[in-house]
Amino acid sequence: GVIWIASRYGRGPSIVASILSVAAFDFFFVHPYLTFSVTDTEYVLTFAVMLVTALTISTLTVRLRRQAEAAREREQRAAALYAMSRDLTAAKDTDEILQAAARHISSVFLSQVLLLLPDQDGRVTERAGESVTYIFDTREQAVAQWVYDHGRMAGKTTDTLPAAKGLYLPLKTSRGIVGVLGVHPADPRLLVSPERLHFLEAFANQIALAVEYPSRWRAVCN
Repeated sequence: GVIWIASRYGRGPSIVASILSVAAFDFFFVHPYLTFSVTDTEYVLTFAVMLVTALTISTLTVRLRRQAEAAREREQRAAALYAMSRDLTAAKDTDEILQAAARHISSVFLSQVLLLLPDQDGRVTERAGESVTYIFDTREQAVAQWVYDHGRMAGKTTDTLPAAKGLYLPLKTSRGIVGVLGVHPADPRLLVSPERLHFLEAFANQIALAVEYPSRWRAVCN
C-alpha cells in the first residue's frame, strides 16, 4: 500500500500512509486489541523498525518515480526538438523556417508565438507567428527591441521588464543576434521553472542557426 501511494501521489501522502499502517497494526494486531495502548515495550521497537522501513521504501519509490518522470520528460524534449529540426531542414526559405518554428513552439509550450527579424535599420519586425491574436503593441515592441539590442531574455516571468505580456528571447549565434522569439503562454506558470526556460532556449538556438545558416543547417541535419 505504501509503495502504491508513493508511486502515485508522492512523498507527503506516502509518509501519512506509513504512519497509518503502523497505527493500524497496533490497533488491530497488538494486545490489547482495538486500542492504541501498548503493554509490551518490545512492540515499541517493532513499531519503530516498521515505520523506518515504510518511510525508507516510500522515499526510494518517490525517488524512482521522479527519475522515471525526468527520463520521460527528457525523451519528450528530445523528440520535440528533433521534430522541429526535421521541419526546419525541409523548409525552402527563411519564411518557411520561421513558420515551422512558430508552429512547433506554439504546440509544445501551449503559447502564442511571434518571431521577429531585424530590418535594415536594426528594428525588429514581425516575420512569423500569430500576430492576429498576439497583442504586439508598442510596449511589447519596445521589449522585443531591447532583447535584440542587449542579447538578453526579458519580459514576463523574468526580472527584466516583467510588465510585458510576452516573454522574449534573443536568437543567438556565434556571430551575434539574428532575431527575437516572443512567447505568450496561456498559463505563465508553464515558463517559470528553469527546466522549461532551458528547453525554450534550446528551441531558440536551433531557430537562430537555421535562420543565419539555412544551407549549412540543412547540410548538418542531413
